[in-house]
Amino acid sequence: MKTRLNEARLAELPEDVEVYDYDRLSVGLGIVHLGIGSFHRAHQAVYTDLALARHRGDWGILGVSFRSGRIAAALNPQGGLYTVIEREGGIRHGRIVGCVKQVAVLSEEAERILSIMSSKEIRIFSATVTEKGYYLDPVSGRLDLDDSMIKADLIQPQTPKTMPALVVEALARRRERNTGPVTVMSCDNLTANGKKMRRSILDFATARDPSLAEWISASVTFPCTMVDRIVPAPGENTVSDAANLIGCDDPAALMTEPFRQWVIEDQFAAGRPAWEDAGAQFVEDVVPFEHAKLRLLNGSHSTFAYLGRLIGYDYIHQSVSNQRLVALVRHQMFNEVIPGLASVEMDLGEYCQTVLRRFANRTLPYTTIQVASDGSQKIPQRWLPAIAASIDNGRRPRALAFSFASWARFLEGRDDDGRVFPINDPDSRWLSDRTKKDIDSETVIHCLIERLGGIASNVSGANLFLDDAAFWLDRMRNYSVADSIREFSSSWV
Repeated sequence: MKTRLNEARLAELPEDVEVYDYDRLSVGLGIVHLGIGSFHRAHQAVYTDLALARHRGDWGILGVSFRSGRIAAALNPQGGLYTVIEREGGIRHGRIVGCVKQVAVLSEEAERILSIMSSKEIRIFSATVTEKGYYLDPVSGRLDLDDSMIKADLIQPQTPKTMPALVVEALARRRERNTGPVTVMSCDNLTANGKKMRRSILDFATARDPSLAEWISASVTFPCTMVDRIVPAPGENTVSDAANLIGCDDPAALMTEPFRQWVIEDQFAAGRPAWEDAGAQFVEDVVPFEHAKLRLLNGSHSTFAYLGRLIGYDYIHQSVSNQRLVALVRHQMFNEVIPGLASVEMDLGEYCQTVLRRFANRTLPYTTIQVASDGSQKIPQRWLPAIAASIDNGRRPRALAFSFASWARFLEGRDDDGRVFPINDPDSRWLSDRTKKDIDSETVIHCLIERLGGIASNVSGANLFLDDAAFWLDRMRNYSVADSIREFSSSWV
């Protein structure tokens, strides 16, 4: 058994392992991060680590887990140190991250966590708690005050169990102690994440004490951010790869890709690290970047997933090895999606090339069935706005119609060779009932579009799209998906 990673072992690490370049002992806490899972440690923490190397400053991170002590048990014996391994093809690069000072568990140390969060040294609360952690009602978009966890926290707000209750209690103490303004920043992979965070916090504060909600509204900022990096859940291979790379054990090691992106609205109440020097982009409005990501990256991911699964591929990188599929997706990106996007401060052509390269990375495999899940939730954001924008620009989005037809065909639950696969979708029963093969293709397409809310575009263009999608669904049903891809590949030229 190898020795555990720790500060004393850093001088013995191989020369090709990059180590943080600053004095950790001189770095004080400035950030409390709620939900210190894999994504935060391979994304925001890496940006913070690189910014500290350039500018120093008291921007160390206290990580907070809500219930599980697993990450604390992995990181605290190592003084917060851990390895991030970037892999693409046969190339790998290791980095020891040093900005996480400690991890605390809310269920065990609530009072200590609140004491730190309410101190003047802390200037940013950040969070990756997933959409469920905001406790917002999916219909109204407001805090779900009927949720049992929220109800319990409103009864005993000084011993919070949920993210909104924890943040509001910390802010209440900051107001009482006059310890200064603070920024509450969502780093979750959600559109308008700062607005969702603000809604969650203000609704909880209003239910608890309306005057506190007024103070928060005037004293706290909630910037929106857009985050992107593939960070698979770590497994035994991750830990063994890290041990081979650094020569000691690191149960907190993570595997990721070289690519990372962070776009942030520059609305900070009490300063921030120089994340821009680590590659982050500060903007007035993240919405155009969110649209580009949703329609180019996520939309293409879905196309590769549905068509790939239907012709027998288990993984996205296999779909990207199919040149006809790549040509179809490139046509969708460049000819149908990009013309409908608002101006954005990045090279969209280069971004598309990067997306395709990332999808081809077989060292971080994504299953087609995983990406194909929850289509009824994803397609309204990934495809429908792009379809409407394309039609409004006077274009005929044939590739998007083909993609939509592939989702309809996917919902039949079998591939070209008759192999059955599961339909993982919260609306799966309704979808399966409306896409049976004995229902004609035109009816299927119309039902699906109506279920998703329709196409917000001119009627004639929308009807032409529906006709195109129904035509290709017919071809996929009567011949095969593979044959339909071949036919489509020669139809747009």
